[in-house]
This record gives sequence, C-alpha cells and structure tokens, in this order.
Amino acid sequence: MINEVISTFREIDEKDTLLILGYELGDLFKSIASSNRFPKDKDLYLLYARTAVSDLLVQLRSLCEIHGWDFIELMSEGVERLEDRAAERIKDREKGEYQGH
Repeated sequence: MINEVISTFREIDEKDTLLILGYELGDLFKSIASSNRFPKDKDLYLLYARTAVSDLLVQLRSLCEIHGWDFIELMSEGVERLEDRAAERIKDREKGEYQGH
C-alpha cells in the first residue's frame, strides 16, 4: 500500500524529502522536550511526538524509494549495527572504559 501512495508523489525529489525530514525531526525534538518541560501535558506532547515519528518513517521510506534502497533490508542492517554497538559498549563498560556517549 505504501508504495502506491509514495509513487503518487514522484514529483517530490530528494531535496524536498530531506527538507521534510529535517522539519519532522525538529517536530520530534520539540515534542519530546515539551513533554519533559510540561509534565501536565506530557501525554499530548507524546502523542504529537508519535505522529512526528510516523511522518519521519514515511519520509525515510520515500528516500529509500528515490534511491532504490530496500527499506526493510536497511532496517535489518540498522538493527544489526545497533546490536554490534551495544555489545561493544557492554564490553567497554565491563573493562571500565565506557564514557557514556
């Protein structure tokens, strides 16, 4: 389904997609920061953050379509990289070398 929707927006090029990604990432940061700053409205800000994440995912999928990259394959590669980095951090922490960044 998403491929059909994305294909209707072929006139949106890489530059547009990157600009939208930046905007949506800013929305996500703003929402998360606001949820921490205004605890009374935390649920509302987190709902908005969730929407920003969904918009980011669609734009990332669009970028993959533009370049002919397999979105699911990239997600799998990202998970593998995360697992590798986590294992390295655990080893560093056990040796007392983990600096927390």
